[in-house]
Amino acid sequence: MDPSRSGGVLAVVLFLIGSALCGMARNMPELIGSRALQGLGGGARTRAVGRVSRPEPHVPSGASRVLTG
Repeated sequence: MDPSRSGGVLAVVLFLIGSALCGMARNMPELIGSRALQGLGGGARTRAVGRVSRPEPHVPSGASRVLTG
């Protein structure tokens, strides 16, 4: 498994654990802590997706160089 994929899986697991803990929270401090864990997972997931979906830089072909000068 490549590192970006395993990082994405870990991020989703953190998010899901945080979500489950939010649902079971009995008081405000538990809810705040669970939301923090959920936020860490969501932030890490966003980071992992950005790493995988970043497009390659555009390199103009020879024909477009001739047309544009």
